[in-house]
Amino acid sequence: MNTRATCVLFLGAIVACEVAPQGERPLDKASEAPAEASPATGPMVRVSLPVDDGTADGIVALAWALEDNASVINAWLDAHPPKSVAAESVTALRRNGFVLGETTLNDLPEALRALGGTSITISSWLGQATHWHQIAARHIDSPTACVVDGGSRRLEPGALQLLLRGWTVPLEEGAVTDIEIVPLHTPGGRVPGARRTAAESFPSGGLFASLARGSVLLITSDTPRGSSRMQRGPTAGPPASVPPTLGELLLERTLDESLASPRRPFLVIVPLIAGAHFAAAPPVDSAAPAP
Repeated sequence: MNTRATCVLFLGAIVACEVAPQGERPLDKASEAPAEASPATGPMVRVSLPVDDGTADGIVALAWALEDNASVINAWLDAHPPKSVAAESVTALRRNGFVLGETTLNDLPEALRALGGTSITISSWLGQATHWHQIAARHIDSPTACVVDGGSRRLEPGALQLLLRGWTVPLEEGAVTDIEIVPLHTPGGRVPGARRTAAESFPSGGLFASLARGSVLLITSDTPRGSSRMQRGPTAGPPASVPPTLGELLLERTLDESLASPRRPFLVIVPLIAGAHFAAAPPVDSAAPAP
């Protein structure tokens, strides 16, 4: 699967389910993060970042494709833990192949620079997402083994989705954006002749977070630490391959033959909260691009 295919996946996952409220959207007045390039990463694209000027309530979803440099990515994620997600959820997510980071909208351009830039950027304004929105997806064409909560599961042909919903919650002082994310497997789907059966969600592979104004949640995939992709079976013979986790299936690394390194998908969730919820609060703007 090449970089172009990754772009198609993200377009199908995010842009196709975009909800566009009437009037000017935050994406229409975005700031930019600069682009850089190297022989290993190829051309990086300039990234339009949403501006929280205090006029809108809603959620912006960004999709990036970063160079899969494990040491750089892990160092950044370790330095920016997800403070808005419960520790037990973070542990369960790691077990299912999802890793999180959290930063601020002001610091997002610097975070992208530290992570090496992105070769793809797709933005979608979800608004007040009171219904489930698909933010990542994978079509399963044949029975596929998958690790869920440390054990191997068989996923029948159908659709595996990562769904999000969320909205602004007014508080006594100010407001937050509550979001829920959950993986969902629906057998049948687009497979010819297949009979659609009941969908199954995986709550341990999902999360709930109350995001403060100006905060940003980043989601990517990784092989759970301490696990091995190859394990020797109970009898003599070659080692058996360990199936991928939910996170690795939904946010699959991709290889572009023109580049030295694979791409790793990142989902970036940006809550926007109207200034009317706060007393005399100045707007929270993304940082100006570097010269």
